[in-house]
Amino acid sequence: MNTHTPDQLALPFGASRAQTFFNFTGRNNEELINRLAALSTGFTSTWMYGAEGVGKSHLLRAAIHTQQGYGVRCLVVDASDEASLKRLARLGNTLCLAIDGVSKLVGRPTHETALFEAWNVLSLQQGQLILADERSPLAIKFSLDDLASRLRSSQVFEVRGLDEQGVRTLLQRRLRDRGLVVGRPVLDYWLTRRNRAVGALLDDLDRLDAASWRSKHRLTVPFLKTVLEA
Repeated sequence: MNTHTPDQLALPFGASRAQTFFNFTGRNNEELINRLAALSTGFTSTWMYGAEGVGKSHLLRAAIHTQQGYGVRCLVVDASDEASLKRLARLGNTLCLAIDGVSKLVGRPTHETALFEAWNVLSLQQGQLILADERSPLAIKFSLDDLASRLRSSQVFEVRGLDEQGVRTLLQRRLRDRGLVVGRPVLDYWLTRRNRAVGALLDDLDRLDAASWRSKHRLTVPFLKTVLEA
């Protein structure tokens, strides 16, 4: 197939912290990562699911980053955003379609039909479909039976997040990368008072790094309270 095109659709998310396979921190997801990172030679449909904060969106964006690097024309759809959902009907010559939070379009005939048609187009064009949600396709009741049968034939992976020690190790490594040092009491306070999802913790880190740089203040419990609980 001809995967190369002179123009690429802009990704609908910020680039302040690049989300790639290299900086994905979840363990025991090697088979899924290998599949998403490969240049497909035929039609594939991949469904990944897991609890909030385990890294599904990170992996979806990392997959698109990699596929665009191969020259594949990609389209990303956020199913929680109505304007984004309308892009399903404008697939064009897209060869890699990624949908985040796919269950949010379930029960909406227009969008289910658009996804069904997108599946058929991608199948004919030997493209790729990448889907992310908190639930597996077997746990979702689709209105369109033909869509349900196709999506349930996807290769399904449960995304495994970090355990307690893994989260601590990640934060300590990211802190060191920025030249920041915290003691155990500070880390304990941070992890017991804040959202423990990795993405939320890294957002906290961005805020702490910026505030520490501005004020030339080291990271202490009172400083964390001032910055994160403001």
